[in-house]
Formats: sequence, structure tokens, C-alpha cells
Amino acid sequence: MKILHIHQDFPDGSAYPHTKAVLNLIEAVEANTNITSYVLSLHRTSNPFRVSVKPFERGLSLVYFSLPLPYIHRFMLYFWASLIRIVYLNSMKFDLIHAHKLTSEGLFAKYLASAWGVKYLISVRGGTDFRFYSRMHDCKKLFDQILKAAKKVIFLTPAAQKNMEKLTSFPLENSTVIPNLCRFTMTSDSSGHAKKKNSSIEYTTVLSFHQYKRKGVLPLISAIGLLRDKFPALQIRLTIIGAGDDSVLNLIQSHSASLGLSDQIVFSGSLSHDAVLRTIAASDAMLLPALDETFGMAYLESIATQTPILYMKETGIDGFFRENLIGVSVTTQDPEEIARAILVLIEKGDEFRFHIAELIRSGFFNIFKSEHIVNSYTNALHG
Repeated sequence: MKILHIHQDFPDGSAYPHTKAVLNLIEAVEANTNITSYVLSLHRTSNPFRVSVKPFERGLSLVYFSLPLPYIHRFMLYFWASLIRIVYLNSMKFDLIHAHKLTSEGLFAKYLASAWGVKYLISVRGGTDFRFYSRMHDCKKLFDQILKAAKKVIFLTPAAQKNMEKLTSFPLENSTVIPNLCRFTMTSDSSGHAKKKNSSIEYTTVLSFHQYKRKGVLPLISAIGLLRDKFPALQIRLTIIGAGDDSVLNLIQSHSASLGLSDQIVFSGSLSHDAVLRTIAASDAMLLPALDETFGMAYLESIATQTPILYMKETGIDGFFRENLIGVSVTTQDPEEIARAILVLIEKGDEFRFHIAELIRSGFFNIFKSEHIVNSYTNALHG
């Protein structure tokens, strides 16, 4: 079987932002099955002079011009899909198409599948799909048709599945949940957390500065300020891992200083992946009240080190675990709510670490590992 993967964040050697989630899936499936893959990697630009089509190791990279506006979006995407099919892909044969988002790649998949007479899968990844589904009023009927006609609709998380079912007016009976493939080492040994007992409470958060609003770093700092004011004996220190524009760094530092927290908010800058995990492992909890989180690998990597988490309800990894099992969820970025959640983490930190260790020992986290992901994916292909 040969699959055409259509993905907007694929690492194709271009300067555009990318993630390795789909590449990890492709590599795992090809290593364990007879399935082969070809990737149509998409990048949208608002500058028509930056349009390009280039081959790369795993397929074709298209930088296409389009404006994400109602009554324009769908026609521009059909134009580019038609051009790519006629000029570049018509000599190839594919047994199946997998579009890794609904509201952009899904339009490519619908057109190409119809032209070639093949079936397609759709992944719904969260944030962008939900925003476009709500905003592109002229496309809602089309998005619904794409979902209904898909061989299978794949959600990365139970939260994404739940949120999509709220947006649509019909049950998604052809859907399943297949999380991102995670490559981490789990430990169920609780002895490593005994060293966290010290005079200060150490927390960590992880973000790229350009996402500081969505990641909730300013409300998080405000919450720490509220706790300092209400409980002066609490010694809380937050390490912020990440980097980006100096203007955002100055903004975060100014916010910390205005609350008298300069000594309690530590900026580590960018760290290697191993250093990030070591820092999280040495923390009492990882705090990330992020909105519209697609998956939230940082949460799982924190749990893998047996570190409890503060996370946002109905997004990211919410739904994989029972409430109050691996940390505390919040429903908003309101500093008062975040402060209350931190108090729960302080009170029940050992209990959360015990539950995480039990989950690890039970093999629960195998659902995020290669063998389970590949089996689930091949079942979706053939089911």
C-alpha cells in the first residue's frame, strides 16, 4: 500500500516551522509494515512572490499563496490541489490519502481523492481546525462533507474528539483516537522524588516566547504573586525554559518585577532536550496552563519523569487520564484559578507521583508507544 500524506508542518528542509509528529508516524509504520509513503508538504504564504514547488527526500514541498478568508480559502486550495495533481502527481499511483488537518489539508485530500477514485483519512489536530471550522462560515458544510466521507477520522486526543463533536451537528461514528507517537523512557521508581523535599517549591514551565499568550505564562506568574501575598511563608520558584524575541522576554521580566517576583522567576533560555527533562525531573511540578494545545508532548514528558502537571481542561492530553490522577486541570487562565490549582499540587504532590508510578508500572503509557500506534494506525487503514 502506498499512502499520500498531506501535511502543513512537515520537516521538508524549508525555513518554515515544523514538527516531527507525522514523520515519526511514517517512520514507525514503514519500519513495521509493507506500507510506503509520499509526502505533500504544504506551507501557506500571503506573498505571491514566495510561491515555490520543490522536491525533497520524502516527497514534494509546496509553498502556496492563499488568504485564510471566507469565500476565498476553499477556492484557492482547490486551485493549488488541481495544479499539483496535473503537473506533479498525475503519473503517481496512491492507494490512500491521509490529510493531517481537516480545514486545509482536508480540502486537498477531498479533491485529489475524487479525481483519483481513492479513499482518504482525516486527522483533526485541534486548534487550527477548530478556529477555521468556526470562522469559515461558507466552508462548514464542506468540512462536514469531508468528515462524513472520510474512511476514518483520526483524533490525536479525546479532548479534540469531544470538541469536534460539539462543533458538528452529527455523531462522528467513523472516528478513532490515535495519539502522537512518543519516544521517552518511563521510570516508576519514586525514590528520585525524595530529593525534592527542600525549603522552596520548584516549578517549571516550557514555551517558545512567541506563544507566551497561549501558554499562559503571564497569568501563571500572577498566580504565584497571589500565593506569595496570601501565604508569605511559601517559597515558590518558577523556572521558565524557552527563548524567543527579546521584546517578549522584557515583557515577562517586567511583569515579574511589577509583582516583586524577580528573584522567584528564573529564565533558563533554550536548553537541550535532555537538559529540559532533567530540569523538569528536579521540579515539584510542571505548570503549563496552555490554551488550544494540539497534543502537549511537554505534559507527557513531564509525567514520564514522574513530575505532576498543571494543565488546561478540554485541550491537549485531557481525557487520557482520570481527573486528579496525574496533576490538576484548570478551565481558564484566570490567576485565581491557577493559584488554587497550585495549592492542590502542593498538598497532593506525593499522591500524584504515586498514581503516576502506578500507571507506569501497569503499562498504561504503552498507548503512546510505537507498537500500539502502528497497530492502531494499520487498523484504521484497513478497517
